[in-house]
Amino acid sequence: MVAVLFALAFIVTIPGPPAVGQVGFKSTTILQSQTTVTGQPIEFPLFRNQFTGILLELAPGGETGVHLHPFPLAVIVLEGTVTVEMEGHPPGVFNAGQAFVETTMKALLVFAGEEGKAPLVWRAGATPVGLKATPVIQTKTTVIGQPIAFPLWGKDQLSVVAIEITPGGQAGRHQHPVPTFVYVLEGTGFTVEVEGHGQRVYSAGQAYAESMNTWHNAFNRGTGLAKVLVVFAGEDGVPNSIRP
Repeated sequence: MVAVLFALAFIVTIPGPPAVGQVGFKSTTILQSQTTVTGQPIEFPLFRNQFTGILLELAPGGETGVHLHPFPLAVIVLEGTVTVEMEGHPPGVFNAGQAFVETTMKALLVFAGEEGKAPLVWRAGATPVGLKATPVIQTKTTVIGQPIAFPLWGKDQLSVVAIEITPGGQAGRHQHPVPTFVYVLEGTGFTVEVEGHGQRVYSAGQAYAESMNTWHNAFNRGTGLAKVLVVFAGEDGVPNSIRP
């Protein structure tokens, strides 16, 4: 089986009653961490902030080649099983539905990076085998044109949440005080309405940077289940989402 990952470490399900306005909405937190898989503190760049998303597909027996990342990176395994070998640390094995913050990785990647700097650096002579990398997005602004600005102080934290909305369902009115990256896994009618900025419709494989500090709502106006992954570049103690 081809291993497919999404980069942005533990599996955590947060139960509780739905918020006002939520219909057919399910939210599962699969990552919330202030450190990488090897214990390094997450530190977002200070200037020229941007989100970069890359979908990696790794064939059985394949490898990415030895590399490193100069920016915080969360990795979400979409399909298959991935083994990550980190020099000086024991290997880690991750299955579909799991996530981790990368030191060295194989995945669909979301980098909280800086404009003009490469998110991956390969060691000289490293040769990828059976690896396909597809750019998903690279943006310095949100979907309504706001500049992306990662937290400057405090404890930087990456969070990943898996969202499911049934046909006709909605997320409920909310906003985000932190930079937020969204990747659509399934569905064709995932519709986001941003107050004062109209609506946009997304399908599986598309990604965008969500509006900040602006009320909006997400609807599933398609005929099948809508599934999205949401990555928050936030900080400890600051909520990723706010509801009225």
